[in-house]
Amino acid sequence: MARPRSESRDDLVVSAMSVFWKNGFASTSVDDLVKATGVSRGGIYTDFRDKEDLLLGCLDAHRDKYVDPALSILRSDRDGLKGIDAYFSHFIQLHKQHGMPGPGCFLANVMTELAPHDQAVRAIVAKHMADLRNAFRGAVEKSAK
Repeated sequence: MARPRSESRDDLVVSAMSVFWKNGFASTSVDDLVKATGVSRGGIYTDFRDKEDLLLGCLDAHRDKYVDPALSILRSDRDGLKGIDAYFSHFIQLHKQHGMPGPGCFLANVMTELAPHDQAVRAIVAKHMADLRNAFRGAVEKSAK
């Protein structure tokens, strides 16, 4: 029996993200996703066109959960160098909470594996890199003032 589309989409994405994060895209099968998420194949395909569409949903969720909060630290009203220090401290704390060493940066893993030949991933990575570069540039400029 297929579950309703909106019932646990967020849970599906969070569970799938951890599988993609640990194994990579190519090494993750739909069966792996079914086992890890507890959602049937049909349930996955109710919310996502295919495995890549699910990965793109995971990248959006990753941005919301990890990237945007970290970038907001850099963009805060703090002194630029303190903002940069707080940014790295934020990630160190996250890694301590989740256990180190971990599977690395989800976005960097996906970028390395897929961006060279996947236009959708390449666009997400390009936006991320521009946002990161602009946030660091802003923090350095604040520090220089």
